[in-house]
Amino acid sequence: MPNLSSLMLENSNLTSLNGLPASMPNLSSLMLNNSNLTSLNGLPTSMPNLSSLILEYNKLTSLNGLNLSASNSNFYLDLSYNAFTNLNFINHLNGSILNLSAVGNMITSNGFTLLDKPNLKIRQLYLYSNKIKDISWLDGLIHNNVTIDLDNNQIQDLSSLVDLPYVINGYQLYLRGNQITRTANFLHSNNGGSVYLDNNQISDLDFLLDDRGINLTNLSLHGNQIDDEDIKIFSTLAQNTQNLRIGTLSLGANLISDFSSINDFLRSRLNDGQYKFYDLSYNRISKITNQSLLANGLSLNLECNLISKLGNYDISGKNIGVSLSFNQITEVGDLSLSGSDVYLNLSNNQILTVSNVDLDGNVTLVLSMNKIKQMPTININQVKEDLHTLSLIYLDDNHLQEMPIINVTGEGFSDYYIDAKRNNLKSIRKLIDNLKAQQPTWTATFSFRGNPDLPKSQIKELRDLGYSVYD
Repeated sequence: MPNLSSLMLENSNLTSLNGLPASMPNLSSLMLNNSNLTSLNGLPTSMPNLSSLILEYNKLTSLNGLNLSASNSNFYLDLSYNAFTNLNFINHLNGSILNLSAVGNMITSNGFTLLDKPNLKIRQLYLYSNKIKDISWLDGLIHNNVTIDLDNNQIQDLSSLVDLPYVINGYQLYLRGNQITRTANFLHSNNGGSVYLDNNQISDLDFLLDDRGINLTNLSLHGNQIDDEDIKIFSTLAQNTQNLRIGTLSLGANLISDFSSINDFLRSRLNDGQYKFYDLSYNRISKITNQSLLANGLSLNLECNLISKLGNYDISGKNIGVSLSFNQITEVGDLSLSGSDVYLNLSNNQILTVSNVDLDGNVTLVLSMNKIKQMPTININQVKEDLHTLSLIYLDDNHLQEMPIINVTGEGFSDYYIDAKRNNLKSIRKLIDNLKAQQPTWTATFSFRGNPDLPKSQIKELRDLGYSVYD
């Protein structure tokens, strides 16, 4: 077998590896998964080109019999769903490990000490669904751009990570579904990476005040025990945001009902030049104040809360998105959207009325799946300096009987699309008459599918005016 590059013995119900040659110099991939193995005795002692070894779904408790050297670079080793009870197998490894997976074993970290191995570098380590409590050994494996997944273990304490000695670029650390009640101030060591702490028992957010600064691409605290008292810290952060840079912050599925502290923080960050996504979905927020969002690069998710009324809402800027879908909103005040790539989603509420709608630029307004019977005039402003703007308006799955008037002003050129599918439309006469009275410098598309009582003659009349109509 000297020239063999791949050997697949999976699902073979092996009881021993005896019989394999001692040397397989060209072997790069060896698959022994689901083979009832209890040891690796008999494995070739020389496999210098081996880059992938799949051992999942066996009964292994150690790696005795496996000989790896520094020549086995970018190595992929899968030990998932065996019978490992400790982490000693890590000390058995050498070289550059691209991916080490030991998911779904019975691993604890009791008494484990990571040996000093300068040649060992693991780039992706997957240890989720084990019984690990202690992570004091972990700092020895954290380096630039490493991914470490410890989801669904029994970790309670992160204090051993507090004194990481240097800033590390972009590591990904997954600690979801553990028993963590408070975090430690270790996030300062992560420069532009991501930390996921979802579905723990965290309520204390004092770590966000770390004077050493926090610079993360993602910080997820979804599904913890964070309440109104805990988030008052954001009012403090609003006074000094220099040391806190988080691209995506998830606080969804917590116990938050008061939006004011977070609103103060958001307004302090509106124009810092950074893209931001803040997730506050699945909380208990019942009120957001009437406000103007004048920002760039902000996405705010307030879906699945308890908001019942939305007053005047003004969004202006570039790359802004706000989602308020799946709340309990019945009334909406004046809506004003302007700028480039501005998005407001009010779908799946109980909206009966909207006071006023003003659109200006490349904007999207979603009012789908509500109970709206009558819409006000929709005002679309064409800005002369803009070569081409597009307004998207979704009114599908409401109770409209008459289409709203579209009033287009300005000297620019604009397209707009109005989706009115599956309403109770009986007439579009006012819309047609209004369009006839204007001097259009725009194109428009309408969708009226699912409105069986809408007269075909009116649809034809709208088409004859040069508009695209889907029915």
